[in-house]
Amino acid sequence: MMRSFGLIALLVVLLIVAWLSVRQASVLSPSLPGGGAAGAASAPANVREQSQQIQKQVLQEINKAMQQEQERRDLTDEAK
Repeated sequence: MMRSFGLIALLVVLLIVAWLSVRQASVLSPSLPGGGAAGAASAPANVREQSQQIQKQVLQEINKAMQQEQERRDLTDEAK
């Protein structure tokens, strides 16, 4: 009886982890290079250029996230 509950709990946890990983992957996939037509149109010629392009994209996403967080904090501070 206890083994079956343990097995069911393990399966539920695995399903939740799988669902979260799929959800995270779907959120991250638009920011990956080559994900759309624009990525294919400006495809880098070699690995070095591709690496630099990915680094620029990551830096832009980090800056965007930091700016959004700062704007959110400013709005929260104004509301108080």
